[in-house]
Amino acid sequence: MFFPLFRTLTVVCAFALMSRTSHAEDAGTLKTEYYEAAVNGATAINYKRWNTSRDDKVIVTHEERDLTRSGKFEQIDTLIFHDGKKVLHFVTLLGKRSCFFHPEAGFKVLQGDSDGDGRYDRIVISDAREQMVDSFTIAADGRITPIPDAELKKTQDMLKRGAEIMKNFDK
Repeated sequence: MFFPLFRTLTVVCAFALMSRTSHAEDAGTLKTEYYEAAVNGATAINYKRWNTSRDDKVIVTHEERDLTRSGKFEQIDTLIFHDGKKVLHFVTLLGKRSCFFHPEAGFKVLQGDSDGDGRYDRIVISDAREQMVDSFTIAADGRITPIPDAELKKTQDMLKRGAEIMKNFDK
């Protein structure tokens, strides 16, 4: 029998549950909706989901499942989207982590180690014209968080200027 015990919470740009920082200039663009439930007769919360949107389009969905009702979330799924297309799917099951790329979405994905410690800590998504369309940080615990809008725009502008300089350099 299914007796859901749930609550929904919308967090606008505070990212209390997902991010380490918040920026006032991002107000109204990055949004996170949180949902949790006790499903299949469970007596405690055994399902959690965060949907993060940029400009009202979902870019990250994060789900945690307590499969054995032990109080530990044994399955964690994080999906990254762009323009409604699934680009990446990270799965952690019983402590083992996998990543599925979806090339049919038409985007290039770069995972980077920006500080040289041997752990991927950045994801950059580029379109078919090799323009960066989004970027995410990966925390040490595996949590994936979109970079703030202002940082994304600043990086996109810098890359665009660099490409223009290089285009003229090759002539």
